[in-house]
Amino acid sequence: MSDTTASDTPAQGEDGSTSTTTEDQTTSGTETTQPETDWKAEARKWEQRAKDNSAAAKKLADAEAANQTDTERITALEKELAESKAAALRAQAAAEAEVPVALITASTEDEIKAQVKALKEWLGDKKPGSNHVPREGRQTKPPKTDDKKAFADFLTGQG
Repeated sequence: MSDTTASDTPAQGEDGSTSTTTEDQTTSGTETTQPETDWKAEARKWEQRAKDNSAAAKKLADAEAANQTDTERITALEKELAESKAAALRAQAAAEAEVPVALITASTEDEIKAQVKALKEWLGDKKPGSNHVPREGRQTKPPKTDDKKAFADFLTGQG
């Protein structure tokens, strides 16, 4: 019985050590030895690799966030600069045209000029705040001479 397929016999490896083989480890009559795996050591090794990769991933994410934050800040500052330029142009055009700044809503110089021109045409000779009532403060009816009649008219709402 030199052919061993289903027994637990010690087998000698290339390095001279002996190990126990089972029938699952033998293939078509020849013995193969597989070293036993230390699963705890393997788990520790992969856990350490995961921690290392996690730290590296966190550093990368922080760098990307800082880069994105800088990009967002630049975009916000450019937008703020454009808005302040537009506000200055609107204020200048409103002062030149003698119209309230609130009536000018355009944001580019060409649009502001067109809007001011349209406002000037619409206003014509009118100026904002130039409302005039011709007989303001004057009485159109002569005052009543009879005090009793005036008092009665006052009470009835006719006077």
